Order: sequence, then C-alpha cells, then structure tokens
Amino acid sequence: MSNSPRLALPYIVSGQAQKEVTHNDALNGLDSLAQIGVLSATLDTPPGSPAEGDSYIIGSSPTGAWAGHAGKVASYYSGWQIRTPREGWLAWVADTDGFVAHDGSNWTAFRVSVPAGSAAAPALAISGDADTGVYAPGADVLALAAGGKDAARFNAASGAVNYLDVTPSATGANIALGASGSDSDIGLTLSPKGTGLLKMGNSASFTANGSVATALTSVGPAGANTAVQEWLTIKNSAGVTRYIPCF
Repeated sequence: MSNSPRLALPYIVSGQAQKEVTHNDALNGLDSLAQIGVLSATLDTPPGSPAEGDSYIIGSSPTGAWAGHAGKVASYYSGWQIRTPREGWLAWVADTDGFVAHDGSNWTAFRVSVPAGSAAAPALAISGDADTGVYAPGADVLALAAGGKDAARFNAASGAVNYLDVTPSATGANIALGASGSDSDIGLTLSPKGTGLLKMGNSASFTANGSVATALTSVGPAGANTAVQEWLTIKNSAGVTRYIPCF
C-alpha cells in the first residue's frame, strides 16, 4: 500500500530516494484536509494568483487545471493538489460563512436534525429540566412544553405572509401583542373552543355602575335583567376612555 486508506496521503517506502518530497507532500495533504476550510464551493475556474494553502471545493463545471474534478477539494502548494472527498467530510466555506458536509456523492449545507420528541420529552429540552423545551407534535407544527405538558402550539398556514408579534415592555409600559406581516390591514382572531368564553382576568378592566343610570331598557336585552351590571372600560387611539354596557 503506497497511500493511507482514508486521506490517500503518500507513504515513504523502504529504500526510497528523496524521502523529504513524499513526506512534505503528505504534510501538505494534512494541511489542506485537517480542519478543512475553503474559500468557495462554487468556483469553476482556478484563480490566477492563489496563495500557498488556498483551498476550494471545485464547482460543477470546472475548467483548466480543475477540469474533470467537480466537487473535489483543490489546494494550492506550488501547484494544485486535488483530492477526492469521502462521505462524512465537513468543510467550512468562507464566502458563505457556513459548513457543508459530503454525503458520499455531493456536498450539501450542513444542518442538524433532531427527533420530533413529545411534550413529556421535548426534542430540544432545557438542561436540567428534561420535560421543558421545544418539540414537533406533527408536520409543520412547533410546540412549547413546560413540565411535560403543552404550553403553546404554532401551526403553519399555506401561503402565510403575516404573523403574531409579541413585544415585551419596559417599566410603566404595556406589553404589545400584535399582528405583523406583509398585508396592510391584519386582524386578530381569538377563538374559544366549544362553548368557552373570552375572559379578561384583571377585574380592573371593568367598572361598576357608579353614578351611571342603572336601567337601559330601551337598548337592553329582553328579560328581567335590563339594568347595566358592569361597564367594560376601553380606550380609543387618542387615549379617551369609553364604556361598553354589560347587562
């Protein structure tokens, strides 16, 4: 065997002359393949004035000294050394600031995949809290779990261009829950399940009748309870307080 089995680096054989040539060639191979970093993964034509050690993953339609070597790793050491990648090689690509991995046939963008998980065992769990984190309960659905139970689910929508926007607040300001996206006018729909109701948890959102007339029989609902029981207090965009009667 004249070359190493994994990186195809040349061996020095017994009685070989000019052993330093073979040894240096192997060192250059290690220099280009250990912690692989290339300048680009799409270049087809060798650059005219490469620096020593410059490396590239050759593009799909190579020319010149790279002709016939699409997808291989080319490194310059007083000339181009071209090496065939193996399955599992990982390389950093400088012009895209990302990793690519070789699957045995092609280089592809490197991504980490995780299992779907469950509420009891989220795929991405918090360290020290194995039943709290993120998981995928189904296709195109992302869920947050806390204490092994669903806390929130986010569903995909075909052709979606709008989304929910949540903004925290500083001291004395309100938290903002709003609609954002491409459309100019976007509504928010709150949908209780079954006969469930929409409730405001803070009683300060309501005020009692006070000095307001207690009977609005001309507009109240049919039945005995035509007196206003509570007033729902709201503010318009100008900050003016308005009241909605609750019978």
